[in-house]
Amino acid sequence: MRTNILIGGKAGQGPNILAHILAEILASWGYYVFYSRDYQSLIRGGHNFNVLTFSDEPVYSNDKIINVLICLDENTKDLHLKELKKDGKVLEGNYPNMYFAGAAAKIFGLDFGILENKLKKLKDFEKNLEEAKKGYETEKGNVKLEKLKEKKFIFMNGNQGISQGAIKSGLDIYYAYPMTPATSVLNELAGMQEKNNILVLELENEISVINAAIGSSITGAKSMVGTSGGGFDLMTESLSLTGQAEIPLVVYLAQRPGPGTGIATYTAQGDLGIALNPGHGEFPKLVVAPGEPIEAEELTSQAFYFSQKYKIPTIILGDKHLGESFYAMEKEPIITASEKSTSLKKYSGNEIDERGVTSSKAEVVKKNFDRRLNKFREIEKEAG
Repeated sequence: MRTNILIGGKAGQGPNILAHILAEILASWGYYVFYSRDYQSLIRGGHNFNVLTFSDEPVYSNDKIINVLICLDENTKDLHLKELKKDGKVLEGNYPNMYFAGAAAKIFGLDFGILENKLKKLKDFEKNLEEAKKGYETEKGNVKLEKLKEKKFIFMNGNQGISQGAIKSGLDIYYAYPMTPATSVLNELAGMQEKNNILVLELENEISVINAAIGSSITGAKSMVGTSGGGFDLMTESLSLTGQAEIPLVVYLAQRPGPGTGIATYTAQGDLGIALNPGHGEFPKLVVAPGEPIEAEELTSQAFYFSQKYKIPTIILGDKHLGESFYAMEKEPIITASEKSTSLKKYSGNEIDERGVTSSKAEVVKKNFDRRLNKFREIEKEAG
C-alpha cells in the first residue's frame, strides 16, 4: 500500500510542522515515510504545500495522485482538488493546523496518545492539544491502519545528513553566506557549535566565505563551505587556488534553478557541468552526489577523507529536493575517518619549487603538473 497526503496553505499557517508531526506518528507505527516541501520565496502569504507519502515498503518520492487533501486555506482546494482520487478525502475549514493533525489521526485510526506526545515538544501545548482533540472528535475514522512491526528509523532530510557527516568527519569550521537551499546546513551546524566544539561563521558574500575557509584550512582546520549555484560561480577562482596550492576544502553545492537567480525556492539539477569543471586550468577535484540522507552523511565523510588525504577540493552535489525532503530510513551510516593533512608553510597560487619559491622553469612546472594529475589515477583506484 502507498498513501499520499497533501497539506497546503499560506506561509505562516504551519503546513511544515503539520506534515512533520504526521510523518513522525506514521513512522512510529512502523510505516516508511517521505515528505517533500514546495514553497514560494515569501515569509507570509502565497501558497506552500507538503506532500507526505507513507507505505509499508521503503519510499523515496511522492505520487501525483492524492488520497487525503488537507486545506489550511481555500486556495489549496482550488489548486489541488484535481489531483485527488475519486474516493479521496478532503479536510477543510477555518481551523488551526493542529486541528487537522487530530482529524488526520482519526481518519487513519491512529492512537491520539501518540499525537499528544508529539505536541508536547511544541510551544503552546495546551492550545494545540485542545485543537487536536476537536479535530479527532469531529472527524470519522474511515481507514484503519494496521500497526506494523516497530522499526529503528533514522528520520531526517538530506541537509541534516550532510551536517551529521561533517560533524562525524571532525569538521572544525563551516563558512557560508545564506543561499537557498543550502541555508539549513548553516542553521543546523550553528545549533551544534557548543556541543561539538565547532565554529560556524556567516560572512558578507561567497568570495569572503571561500577565501576565509582556505585560510583556515592552511592553518590545519577541517573547513567546509556551503552555497548554491550563483554563489558557487563566485567561488571558482578560489577553487583553482586550492588545486594549485594543494589545500583541502569541502564545498556543498545545493542546486536550484538558474541561470541567474532563477527560482530561488525550487529544485533543479543543472549544475553538474560546473561541479565537474570549476575554475581555470587543470587540477584534481572530486564530486560526490548523494541520493538520500544516509548516503549524504556517508558521502560527506568520504568528501572529507579524499580532500584531506589528497589535498584537493571536493564537492558535494545536492539539490533542494534531497536537502529539504524528509525520509524515514533504517540503515545506519558508514563513516569514513580522515586525518588533518595541512601544516604551516608557504602556500602559493604560483608554481613553486621544492623550497616553496616561485618558479617558471619547465622542469619544475612539469613535475608539479604531473604530480597533481597523478592524483586523479590514485583517487580513481582507491574510490573504485
